[in-house]
Amino acid sequence: MSWRDDMYSETERALQAEVNRLRRVVRNLENQIEELKEQIIDWIPVNSGVLPEEGKSVLITYLGYYDNKPYCDGMAYLENGKWYWSDDHKEMIVKIIAWKPTGEAYREEDW
Repeated sequence: MSWRDDMYSETERALQAEVNRLRRVVRNLENQIEELKEQIIDWIPVNSGVLPEEGKSVLITYLGYYDNKPYCDGMAYLENGKWYWSDDHKEMIVKIIAWKPTGEAYREEDW
């Protein structure tokens, strides 16, 4: 075997090692993406039977009183089987169709 064959083999081994390292990096990133996806909580339909903890404010999707269109611009809490608006604590007369837990507040140091 000539010195060129040795050099090529060494370069090839180095390149293969780098390819393997990059594959591990990609696999790690894919795993992190999947973990983050699992942390994202989507809307939970009320008819699923899964309801929020009593007294805990959650984001809600409700049907408008006059137009029966879905809106998601409010927060409410459940108490003794009844929904109440979080801001004025009045019992809701609109139909709640889904809810979702609130997220964490923005922190400037996260950026």
